[in-house]
Amino acid sequence: MSISLNQLPNNGGKKNSKNVSTQSASKLRELLSKEITLGKKRYSEKKKEHFFSEMAMLLESGVDIRTTLDIMKQEHIKEKDVKLIDSIYNELVIGASLSKALEYAKLFDAYEVYSVRIGEETGQLIIVLKQIAEYYKTKVAFKRKLMSALSYPTVVLFTAILVVLFMLDFVVPMFTDIFRQSNVELPGITKGVMAISDFFHRYSLLFIFIAASLVSLYFYFRKNMSYRKFVSLSLLKLKYVGCIIRLTYLYRFCRTMVLHTGSGLPLMRTVQLMQKMIAYYPMEQDLAKIECDLLQGKSLADSMEDTILFDKKIISLTRMGEEVNKQEMVYTRMAAQYEQELQQKTELLSNILEPTILVIVGIFVAIILISMYLPMFKLGGAIG
Repeated sequence: MSISLNQLPNNGGKKNSKNVSTQSASKLRELLSKEITLGKKRYSEKKKEHFFSEMAMLLESGVDIRTTLDIMKQEHIKEKDVKLIDSIYNELVIGASLSKALEYAKLFDAYEVYSVRIGEETGQLIIVLKQIAEYYKTKVAFKRKLMSALSYPTVVLFTAILVVLFMLDFVVPMFTDIFRQSNVELPGITKGVMAISDFFHRYSLLFIFIAASLVSLYFYFRKNMSYRKFVSLSLLKLKYVGCIIRLTYLYRFCRTMVLHTGSGLPLMRTVQLMQKMIAYYPMEQDLAKIECDLLQGKSLADSMEDTILFDKKIISLTRMGEEVNKQEMVYTRMAAQYEQELQQKTELLSNILEPTILVIVGIFVAIILISMYLPMFKLGGAIG
């Protein structure tokens, strides 16, 4: 499927790409880029699924790319969505490929840009567009399941933290004033809770400043290679969390391999593109090692040996896929298995977190209440 617009008629005085000089095309691209830069917001994954799915359907039905974009534009109400499609169309008019047009729009990730480029290079654009749409459909569904599993524990955790902080900052000081006026001897647990409350009350602004600083440092250093290496490898060492992270990126690797093997792209080119598509330090290192081993003549399965993320299961199944030349089928099944494992582990994590958080919060609240009421009992006994 060609995406060139050389066959399109002139529209309303617009110049055809053959009549536009290189300098004029560059200026026009710069102007269009300024018009379509919509802040730093990204195109939502749900919209991407619809975008690629509809484009694949219309192109497969024999509709030319101009009519395809016009039809897609008519379906959108929001101005920024219409501008996005207009910018893609105008880039194609001045001679850019579809992958370049998506890149210039600045709303598509490397995954879509390089995947579309694969379709253009192999002549299987429609197949690639369908696979991208299916990828995002699966990803959106998985995210919904993940959010469903972890949303309640997260809400409970933040609510519990707020409750404890409220008690330390407002409730405990009220009791403290009563105890100081009564001159009653306080138990050790009460003194400890009062000391914590007093410390928090005095330095609450400092805690807020530290929290804000940590968040700022994260955004400042998140692209630093040393920071990425330390954080990613440290999280992988955590037993349960590391397992979920590993499964997540193995699942993404398999889904990407399905896309590339289905398009008929050479393995070396696939690995090179994947290094740009998956922005995760351990995976980047593993793919760089695989690329070097492939250049030395090793098979993909042998290249996966002694890597950070790839386990024996995926290595053995990859070797089997290479032997029987059924890599696409093997990676499709592995992706389904990893997705199922991820769902099970996140649901289990949710089931463990809910009672654990409630028990921990209950203990903290009980300690605070007991520490406050013990002196009250003593005070009541003294009065009686």
